[in-house]
Amino acid sequence: DSLPADVDPVLMARLNGVLPGLIDPSEVAEAIAYLASDAARSVTGTALVLDLGVVA
Repeated sequence: DSLPADVDPVLMARLNGVLPGLIDPSEVAEAIAYLASDAARSVTGTALVLDLGVVA
């Protein structure tokens, strides 16, 4: 664990912009459907990160 013992990991996650919960499979499916649709025809060379803000 990289956090000091006196740091609340839930509070740190909130302060860092992490959204609570887990990604729902339907959210991933919606992102895939969008990328496969004509609406995303101009989207190229990008990564779509679906992690509730963990990486940010």
